[in-house]
Amino acid sequence: MDDPSPFAMTMTCRCSAVKLGVLNGATPSYAGHCSCDDCTRATGGGIIACQMFVDKKMFRVLMGAEQLKGWSKPGGRTRQFCGTCGSSMMTDCGTSVMIYPGTFDNKSALSDPSSPFFLNPSGKVGAPHASDQVAPWLAASIKQHFQ
Repeated sequence: MDDPSPFAMTMTCRCSAVKLGVLNGATPSYAGHCSCDDCTRATGGGIIACQMFVDKKMFRVLMGAEQLKGWSKPGGRTRQFCGTCGSSMMTDCGTSVMIYPGTFDNKSALSDPSSPFFLNPSGKVGAPHASDQVAPWLAASIKQHFQ
């Protein structure tokens, strides 16, 4: 019998050159949507699709560390992306790492209430963030696509 995976969630870029993992037992300290200038410029959208923060001690780069490229504005966080396909993969936030559910290998966890990665229909778990702005159309979209 195979050993169970030590990872609660894995994330892969579009071209599969980079793979990240969050260890079992990790719970996002925050999940939500942000419309601050930094996030909207990083994603190219009017609102970032979704972000979750996990403790850096519970996070691993499993494959393709050499493919990860980064950028940070002076005094800002380091956003990392796949140097081959450009997929946004993670943001180093000091003691935590921001991950993007769009890269999750198991997106069904987003709609599973027993999963630590569950997104309720409001689009949030955890403590509120200063720039949270969950519009009704966004909450409806999350419910439609992940449930």
